[in-house]
Amino acid sequence: PSTREAQSLGSGFIISADGYVVTNNHVVAPSRNSEIKSITVTMPNGTEYPAKLIGRDEASDLAVLKIDGQRNLPFVKFGDSAKSRVG
Repeated sequence: PSTREAQSLGSGFIISADGYVVTNNHVVAPSRNSEIKSITVTMPNGTEYPAKLIGRDEASDLAVLKIDGQRNLPFVKFGDSAKSRVG
């Protein structure tokens, strides 16, 4: 057996000021016979934060991460789909 370091890249967005992040499951899912040792969230300005995997769903390809110890982060505000209009 051999050990190999690998990286996975993907995008995501912050959904709350206290550091919850949504990304794709395939970005944080381990491949066969491997394990995830660390997750790092990199902001557009280059700042990096260690993150913890809160949950993931393979069927919908979604995962939720938590940036520890961060407060007052800018986050996405969800709209109301009932107020959307065609066109």
